[in-house]
Amino acid sequence: MSQKSGREAWTGATFALSGEGEFSIELTYDDVSDFSQGTERREIWIRKYLGENSAIDWR
Repeated sequence: MSQKSGREAWTGATFALSGEGEFSIELTYDDVSDFSQGTERREIWIRKYLGENSAIDWR
């Protein structure tokens, strides 16, 4: 969709819904061509949105 409109294609989207029903979306335009940085990008996202001491069970 963004390619057709002449806009840069986004590479990530974070959706948030508050307890009061407010909705937000953050689009990112990061260079994702280096797949070896995927783990680092995920860890940065977790710290930013879930907090420094978040524990995630990936099972």
